[in-house]
Amino acid sequence: MNCDAGEKMARSFPFEISSVVFLDAAGQERTCMIFRDISARKLLEEERERLITELRETLGQVKMLRGLLPICASCKKIRDEHGTWNEIESYVRKHSEVNFSHGMCPDCMRGLYPEYYKK
Repeated sequence: MNCDAGEKMARSFPFEISSVVFLDAAGQERTCMIFRDISARKLLEEERERLITELRETLGQVKMLRGLLPICASCKKIRDEHGTWNEIESYVRKHSEVNFSHGMCPDCMRGLYPEYYKK
């Protein structure tokens, strides 16, 4: 669309309006109206709603372990709700989003493989 120098292009935007009716010094009714562009506020509100929706979806996918876990004091197996004893890794993997990576702490390395343990 071409516009002459003095011509302005019309566009729509969200706005808020405030108005008041008052009497002037001569006692005649007058009106004052203020139109405020709220485009920036609307964009922020839309972004906030998008983030809230994303957060709710993410929280819905979170698996969390809660409460007391009956665990064997010797082998560290965990008893599930059916009374079955499970390896700790299997139980935690089944009830959460955790994966395991195995290594060996220095105390176990020293006790099990003292010839390979370096101080």
